[in-house]
Amino acid sequence: MKRPGVKRSVDDRIIEALLTLAANPEDSAETKAVVRAELMELTKKLTPIHGDVEDSALSLMEAARIRSFLDNPEKFVPAKAVPAPPGMPIGDEE
Repeated sequence: MKRPGVKRSVDDRIIEALLTLAANPEDSAETKAVVRAELMELTKKLTPIHGDVEDSALSLMEAARIRSFLDNPEKFVPAKAVPAPPGMPIGDEE
């Protein structure tokens, strides 16, 4: 199923937050183990969607980023958050 653009952005930030959590040296071994297990499961679910180039490309990129982290967690560098566009938030009209 195709993910809307906002959902793709949110999903990508969630994955980035999970990677950052798993890489945090101050987290417990249990936390890291649970997050790593969830990341491994996510790579199985991140499959290309036929006919949707943007969604497929993002899924492949996210899966590759997770695999790269799992292979070499010491080389992980968190991605910077993309700033929100200027203007009022949606639903903030008067």
